[in-house]
Amino acid sequence: MNTRIVIAADHRGFMLKEQLKQCTHINDITVWWYDVGAYTSDRSDYAEYAIHACNELLKDKADYAVLICGTGTGMAIAANRYRYLYAGIAWRPEIAKHGKEDDNMNVLALPADWINYNQAEEIVEAWLTSYFKGGRYAQRISMMDSIG
Repeated sequence: MNTRIVIAADHRGFMLKEQLKQCTHINDITVWWYDVGAYTSDRSDYAEYAIHACNELLKDKADYAVLICGTGTGMAIAANRYRYLYAGIAWRPEIAKHGKEDDNMNVLALPADWINYNQAEEIVEAWLTSYFKGGRYAQRISMMDSIG
C-alpha cells in the first residue's frame, strides 16, 4: 500500500520534518513525502506552510498532511479553517489513533517542542494504521461539515 503525505513545518518543526521524511516505510505502507517547506531552520511563520500544505491536500496531491510547529496548535488551527480537513494535535500514539478512528483526522499536527523523532514516528505509525469507524462518528463529521 502506498500513501502520499504532504508535510510542512515552520522553523521550530523543521528538524523533525527533515527526520520524518527519512521514514519511507511504516509497517506495510510505503510513504511518499511531499515537502512544502520550510526548507531551512530560519525563522518562519507556520501559517504560510499550513496554507500551502492544506491547499495541496485539497487538490488531491496527497492523501494526508502532517504539519509541525512548536506546539502543533497553530498548524491545527490553520488547517481546521478548511472545509473537509480535520486536524488534530497528537503527542502520543493513542491520541493519533483515536483522532483517526473517531474524528477522521486527515491532518496530523505534531508539537516539535514536546516530542522527539522516535515519538513522532510512533505517532505517525499509529495514525496511518488506524481507520475511521464511520457510523455515529460520521454523523458528527457531517454536522461539522454543514457549518457555514
